[in-house]
Amino acid sequence: MIKSSNLNQFKGLFHGFSTISDGNFKTLEQKAVTSLGFANKSLILAEQVHGNKIGIVSNNVSETLKDVDGLVTKIKGLILGIKAADCLPIILYEPMSEIIGIAHAGWRGTLVNISQNIVISMEQLGANRKNIIAVLGPHIRDCCYIIDEQRKNLFEQRLASQGLPLRGYLTSKNNKFYLSLAKINIDQLKRVGLKKTNIEEIRLCTYHRPELFFSFRRQAKESGRMLNFLCLLT
Repeated sequence: MIKSSNLNQFKGLFHGFSTISDGNFKTLEQKAVTSLGFANKSLILAEQVHGNKIGIVSNNVSETLKDVDGLVTKIKGLILGIKAADCLPIILYEPMSEIIGIAHAGWRGTLVNISQNIVISMEQLGANRKNIIAVLGPHIRDCCYIIDEQRKNLFEQRLASQGLPLRGYLTSKNNKFYLSLAKINIDQLKRVGLKKTNIEEIRLCTYHRPELFFSFRRQAKESGRMLNFLCLLT
């Protein structure tokens, strides 16, 4: 289990980024879920449709919120979760108002600025964006994330509309393009008002570390899923 050094200081918060040793959460077998200490807690998942919609979680929601890639809540005892196997998971906490959020920022979600949307959704619940702490979890990093010319052009166009030049996030080696999802999302978070000191990046690559992580790029359909989660403790 990977933990955030910034969030570990808060005793009222339960969070983590799972690894292979914690289990395969592709189908969320009860044994695997229980192994994370979820007994007597409700786990709420985003459906993850590779968009930028955020679901506000209340007591009377189903176990999976449809058509969303992010979740926010201020209700204690509800675990917010997303599954990933290369996509970037982002967990967020506003300690003053005790509001939490989680986002699935794959390349499509990054393209449509899901980072901005989850901050806005937390603010709608009463959070102050200047107090929000964001943690970017393990994902396929720019050492391994190769994109083609078509996707490069797509990012160049979309990021330009956000005032973010692609050259800051792209490197070229041996006629291949390598993209940093982390750098883009960090700048998107800063542009929406988060303090640089409140953004933590866990620098572990899911593709490069097969002993720790599943990776869709590396394993294709055989890949399992990690579970990324956080909860306000009662």
